[in-house]
Amino acid sequence: MVVELENPANKAMHYGNGRILVSTMEVPNTLPKKTVYSAREADIIHDRIERDIYDGIKKAKPYEKTKFPMVLKILGGIIGLSAIIFNRKALLNAIKKPFIKK
Repeated sequence: MVVELENPANKAMHYGNGRILVSTMEVPNTLPKKTVYSAREADIIHDRIERDIYDGIKKAKPYEKTKFPMVLKILGGIIGLSAIIFNRKALLNAIKKPFIKK
């Protein structure tokens, strides 16, 4: 049989700490005023916004892909050279094989 002890942390987690948070909301004095544009003014504003967006995109820096780290290039070169040096006889034989007459 499991007996639950009265743990203050357990009580607070499940039942809260006993305080009820109450706040009030204030109603705004006036509602925001809406601006109504004619079709011509709306087209002018829309074109201006589109031109600003287009100019901003043109001026933005293009996405740069990260370059391959120089350390890995050097390590790859060292590994490649060491493989060629250790296997030079086999490589030379493979290169000479087509030119040898039997």
